[in-house]
Amino acid sequence: MTIASTCTDPELIRLAEIYEMNLRAYTVAMAEEGDGYVQRDNDATMTAFPYTYWINGVVSPLLPVEGTRARLDEILGVFRRLGREVWFTVGPSSEPTDIARILKARGLRNYHNRPFMACRLADHPTEYPIPAEITVHTVDDYGLFSLRPHPILKRITTARKRHIISTFSRLMQKRPRKHWMFIADWAGTPVGTAIVYLHRGSAGIYDVEVLEECRGQGIGTALLQSVCAFSRDQGAETAVLAASEQGTRFYPRFGFQLVGRYPTYYYSIAKQKADAARESAEIGRE
Repeated sequence: MTIASTCTDPELIRLAEIYEMNLRAYTVAMAEEGDGYVQRDNDATMTAFPYTYWINGVVSPLLPVEGTRARLDEILGVFRRLGREVWFTVGPSSEPTDIARILKARGLRNYHNRPFMACRLADHPTEYPIPAEITVHTVDDYGLFSLRPHPILKRITTARKRHIISTFSRLMQKRPRKHWMFIADWAGTPVGTAIVYLHRGSAGIYDVEVLEECRGQGIGTALLQSVCAFSRDQGAETAVLAASEQGTRFYPRFGFQLVGRYPTYYYSIAKQKADAARESAEIGRE
């Protein structure tokens, strides 16, 4: 099941649009606080980070039906000048309706069709027990990762990782606060993480990860319980997330339903360079 602009189920469209809005707001916040680039046009909001990162791209563009290819080239040109790869996330509001075909024809690769899930937080079950040795807490001082490895980023030893952590720290300090990182500790060791971004009554849940060697111990359950309870207490009504294939079997236990799949199309720096070389050669032959 793929959510596209041809979808007619009002509830699916509503949930998908909530995800779109949360994802777009989060990418903008990451770019702005991470010394990145944001360009808001009527048909596309472009966000870029100073390093390779998943926020480099466009969420649900609304390109004109006439001249779609020319406008797409303009957008790709922005990222080429910035020296960043591009991720196009195609949602139900994306236009034109055949934008996926146009992206593929332009040479963008269908990177994945990630499952998208949603939960009405009032219905989120809370009866799952959490082992006593597992604790979950929000991060209020990102300096702790200079002493302890981050569960996903590991040791913060590169400029890129330091910049990501610095961006999270800046987001934490903004008021009203919308961004929280949760860490799951098992016997005092960080083994899992999740991020919550609040936007207009929705809680976007991102970067949920448990160290592979620690899975099956209730850590993911503890994280999700904490994240959903916190989001509900903050006034969020709906939680949304992009899941892995494994996650589509895990999250329904906590009230999440599969809404559809979001295709993502990728334009790599290598592909940009190849296109630039071809265009230059074509100009030379004229």
